[in-house]
Amino acid sequence: MSMSETRIGSIDSLKGWGVTLLVFLHCGLYNFANLRSIDFENPPIYVMILGLMVLWGGLFGLASGLVNTYRFDRRRLNPPERIHRPARRLFAVGLAIYLLHLAYVLLTAPTSLDFETWNHQYSFIAQLFRFGSIHFSPRRFVQGTALQMIGINLMLLSVLLPILARSRRPSLWALVVAALFMASGVGRIYLEPTYVRLLEDGRYVGAFLLSPLTSEPYPVTPYFAFACVGAALGFRFSRTESLPRLGWLGGLGVLIVGVVGIVVFPTNLHGSGMFWLSKVTFELGVFVLISWALLARAGFNPVAPRAVQRVSRMSLTVFVLQTPLAEGLAAALTRLAPGWNATLGVTLIFAAVNVAIWLGIVTLWSRVGYKYTLEYAWVRLFPGSTKLDDID
Repeated sequence: MSMSETRIGSIDSLKGWGVTLLVFLHCGLYNFANLRSIDFENPPIYVMILGLMVLWGGLFGLASGLVNTYRFDRRRLNPPERIHRPARRLFAVGLAIYLLHLAYVLLTAPTSLDFETWNHQYSFIAQLFRFGSIHFSPRRFVQGTALQMIGINLMLLSVLLPILARSRRPSLWALVVAALFMASGVGRIYLEPTYVRLLEDGRYVGAFLLSPLTSEPYPVTPYFAFACVGAALGFRFSRTESLPRLGWLGGLGVLIVGVVGIVVFPTNLHGSGMFWLSKVTFELGVFVLISWALLARAGFNPVAPRAVQRVSRMSLTVFVLQTPLAEGLAAALTRLAPGWNATLGVTLIFAAVNVAIWLGIVTLWSRVGYKYTLEYAWVRLFPGSTKLDDID
């Protein structure tokens, strides 16, 4: 099959760049020894920039909404298929990603930073490298991740898309739903105290049930809005293979609203509040502009170096295994040169080295057809998946 029948190359490129940057930011942030010395109430400008950039998961929320809506609509229309089949498949994909999230937070996720108490939560692999032992904490299961957000978003889309697909203007209604979910982010601000009390009282089941709506960094309200905006683009691209010429103005408008909120509300890089919601709004505007520009310029064609395209194809594997590699290298450096990570500059160099290593790993793995990666297992779990189509 050709690329145009299976993959949207420009969005593959976007995902590849996103995962590459995410690895860089995670390795830099979670290995900086003097993070506590930063004043997060009045952060320096470089910390503000890193704080805005590090939560890159919204990009994957938008991209997953776009590509899965596109494939849902194409499977439904070409050839015509009973609408519940692609919806049922989408729900199963979302559930599988959510279950992967649960394994990820327990085993290999980066450290969950608590900027209030500085009582951080560590995955098994981080504990093993840092402390030489493993201790189970049920708090790990209430930690939010991009995988949790994407999994829940896809399960919700499996219900929403069949409804939207029957309307004459599915993209418009997807944007209406996006606006409602973005506004509902205010509700998370009021729910968070209940969530915190549940954690403090050790009522982890209640906290777990509430966590999709409240846990950092990607609660469903408002991050389902990212998937709905992606769905609007996906419906449009499925049916016309083009985008509205002035569609970028919508992204610019959302970005401006976010910037105004960031300027007006008191700065707070952790916790909920109107500054947080403004920051999320800013992220959505940025990601809409980036996605629109790439789709309008390149469409189905990739716009990234081959190594970055390979990162995109192995994005699940890279995402899940980024921490074991970084923690292993950091532990080795600590033995050789204690205090190596005392300055942010050196830590960012360490992050760049991690990125270079991953680019080498995906290049080598591509030579054997990505065998035994998570993507290799995925296409066997979900026959018809395009994850490894047209691989080089």
